[in-house]
Amino acid sequence: MNRRMPVLLLAAVFLISGALLAQFKPSGGSNPHSVVKKLSIDNFRAIKNLYFAIMNFGGGEAEFNRLVSGYASATSKYFAKEYDDSAAAFKLNEKDIIETGMSIAAKYKDTTSKMHTEIIEIHTKYTIKLSLDGKKADPALEKLLNEASESLAKANDFNIRRKPVNAIELYRRSKEKILLYYEAIKQPIPQEYEKDKKDNALELYVSKEKEN
Repeated sequence: MNRRMPVLLLAAVFLISGALLAQFKPSGGSNPHSVVKKLSIDNFRAIKNLYFAIMNFGGGEAEFNRLVSGYASATSKYFAKEYDDSAAAFKLNEKDIIETGMSIAAKYKDTTSKMHTEIIEIHTKYTIKLSLDGKKADPALEKLLNEASESLAKANDFNIRRKPVNAIELYRRSKEKILLYYEAIKQPIPQEYEKDKKDNALELYVSKEKEN
């Protein structure tokens, strides 16, 4: 996989976005200019924030490139002074971004919910064993679980409201607290969550099969 290509494409889009906003002339109301101004910022930010999610849990380069191409096409129409077409293209790009994000967010929800259930069970067993020895669990562990649970609940809410970028960010936060719990009790993180660990660090996951 050519890992540099998506980064180069994103850099190119950043330049396009900057140039577009530099020539933008403010205009009131929900006219094409206003639509382009808003979505050129929102769509760019969403594509950027979805990059690692797409690469690690989505369709990879092809999916990322499709979103970038849609953005670039909408921008090109604006430069050609096809303002209505540009606004329509940005709306289609926004729709594609949301649908792509929702598909990926569903995977985050499934994995985070599974991790959350597992860590609650581990915590229950851990605290029972400590109690049998006349000991109490570190309050910091309860804090990690509460933070993981709160982030999961908020992520699910964003998911229902079709805000996948926000949802994915909070699913990552929940997973982060769960992974920290494993470290706190000195228990190995299950191998199946290695990709999640990489993704939380905003890094590309490469399977061992591809490395060898």
